[in-house]
Amino acid sequence: MGSAWRVPHKGWHCVDVIDLRADGESADETDYATCQMCGNEKIRYVHIMEHPDLDENFDVGCVCAEKMSGDYSGIWHRTRPARQPSPARSPTPSGKAARCWR
Repeated sequence: MGSAWRVPHKGWHCVDVIDLRADGESADETDYATCQMCGNEKIRYVHIMEHPDLDENFDVGCVCAEKMSGDYSGIWHRTRPARQPSPARSPTPSGKAARCWR
């Protein structure tokens, strides 16, 4: 479990999403982040979350961002431009975008 057990788990708002993998960079070269809510150590898409009762923002993965905001479809739609595969990347085997890449 992450170190976030003393912070609110609901009422958050996503203010930004950052893709940590540069164009053309391989998965092995990516410097992944750690989710400040659950402790997942391999987050590619960092969701910057803010809460009205806290002065600091939290950097979390997509699953925690959905739970924290209570917005299970908005998080995905807001991050869709960041998740579009670059021309160098191939789509998933089904040809559809994955629900959440980490």
